[in-house]
Amino acid sequence: MDSWTRNHDKCVLGYIPVDNPHSMPRVYYGDVESGVDVLAMLRHPLLSPLFGRVHTGPPLQIHSGTCDALADDAVALAQHVPHAELITYPGRNHYTILRGKQQLDAMYAHMQRFIQTPCSE
Repeated sequence: MDSWTRNHDKCVLGYIPVDNPHSMPRVYYGDVESGVDVLAMLRHPLLSPLFGRVHTGPPLQIHSGTCDALADDAVALAQHVPHAELITYPGRNHYTILRGKQQLDAMYAHMQRFIQTPCSE
């Protein structure tokens, strides 16, 4: 089962209907006309780096909770982008990875280390 289905009821993104394929593009594009190939839209490289050429881009640090509806996308992106680092937060969703001072301090420490690490060619 994918993370969108598995975590839908645990995540702040749960307001987007899980069974309506036209719902996600509205978040980015606005209304989608009926008859439009929504999956093709979602695979556009300007909308999702998962489908773009990212092999020459800068290092990327990705933060995701294990209960995030987009957790599988975070893993896929980390596997797709060279020099990517995925940091996961057990039991956290799309919103709660930022909740609490201890959580924020940990996240900022990861970000500071990442920013201060020289890029390797």
